[in-house]
Amino acid sequence: MKLLQQLNLTGAKENSAAQPLSTANNKAAALSQVNKSDARTGTESRSGLARVDTGRFQMWSTIGQLQNKHSQAQGAERSLTQVYRALLNVGQSSKTNVRHPQQTADQIRQLEAKVSHNLSGALQPKLLNAQGDQKEYQLGNIDLLTPKAAETVNLVIPAAGKSVSFHLPAYGQPKEMLDNINRALSPLKISASTTAGQKLVLSLPAEQQRMLEEPVLFSGEGIRIPAGNPVPVKLLPQGSDLSELAKIIENDQPDEILSAVKQLKSKTKNTIAQVRHFIGQISQDAQTSLPNIDISSVQQQVGQALQQGDFGSRLTALLAQANVSRDTTVALLKKKS
Repeated sequence: MKLLQQLNLTGAKENSAAQPLSTANNKAAALSQVNKSDARTGTESRSGLARVDTGRFQMWSTIGQLQNKHSQAQGAERSLTQVYRALLNVGQSSKTNVRHPQQTADQIRQLEAKVSHNLSGALQPKLLNAQGDQKEYQLGNIDLLTPKAAETVNLVIPAAGKSVSFHLPAYGQPKEMLDNINRALSPLKISASTTAGQKLVLSLPAEQQRMLEEPVLFSGEGIRIPAGNPVPVKLLPQGSDLSELAKIIENDQPDEILSAVKQLKSKTKNTIAQVRHFIGQISQDAQTSLPNIDISSVQQQVGQALQQGDFGSRLTALLAQANVSRDTTVALLKKKS
């Protein structure tokens, strides 16, 4: 179409040169025809560009979102790997006769500050934390996880007007008892975990923190919790995993340090596996969501667009395409070795 229009315009110009128009009206009519043809050509070009660019912008937007998640996940993996290596060093040094507790504790606190932009205080990637910001509270001196005789414990949360009960089996393993506690607390959006020192920690969304800021009431059967009237307990704000480890290191008790390091190593290793699985999912999403990109075809289209005028809108398209290069796309789709 454009070629035909150009030929028509050329023919009109040649005819006008060979046979001059006799009147001013004929000149005006010829110029009007040329202007209308140019305007129609520009409108058709912009309409076609809009149809092409809409799909292309969506494609680049998808690439950008996946690339952002991929970058955050890799950052979390690097931070977790740094933590794991530090735990290995702490474990090895605690077995020797030459130890520097304060220096090692300070190094752990420095590491905590370094990885805090990627990891929460519980050493969980912020990217994977669907529940948002969490507040954590430690149970203090009440020990519900040490294997003892069977007992049913009642917990009343006055600030929420709620109460729950959970059964602690006779001489059960800490994990089994922790699972029972979590099942009882889940309707309240409260979860239970343990610190490196095997202290029970209760976590809940930040907007609900008032529930645990006020004292709660425990009652039991005299095994772990005194029988009779409920016992009021003020929960303590929980420090991060690494800050708790630093306190244990400062006490310079090798057995306690090794126990804490062992627990954190297992936790960190599992989290690293989760992050790597998430990175693999991103790669799969990229492969299924993105079409095969023919770079040479894109270059050819860009060249044609620049030659056809309407430079402003085409420049916008060019800049959007330039944000994701061939190397970036290949790196995104490449599975992590």
